[in-house]
Amino acid sequence: MNKLDRAGANPWKVINGLRTVLALNAAAVQIPIGLEEKHEGVVDLIEGCAYYCRGEKGEVVVREEGIPEEYQELYNEKRAELIERLADVDDEVRMCEQHTCFFSFYSSRCFHSFVFFS
Repeated sequence: MNKLDRAGANPWKVINGLRTVLALNAAAVQIPIGLEEKHEGVVDLIEGCAYYCRGEKGEVVVREEGIPEEYQELYNEKRAELIERLADVDDEVRMCEQHTCFFSFYSSRCFHSFVFFS
């Protein structure tokens, strides 16, 4: 999802709309770090790291290991939700006891802020 730095940005409302209005099995693969004028970057649910947009126009992307403390609870919640939604449509993920294969299987395939599973 783009335009998280715009007034009224709400990625959770968009995901909910995709699920309810379009009946898509949508899930976030990133959590925004701040919204609107406070948007600084994203937390990656797959890689478990943070990406910050630096520079005058956010053109410099800086990766930092780990999850910012204030986003840890939301990270755990949204990561579990992503894995559950994947397990709904993918037998390989469903069969993973600890869901460890999820990351190796999907990490190279997720390049967008949202993934849709049908």
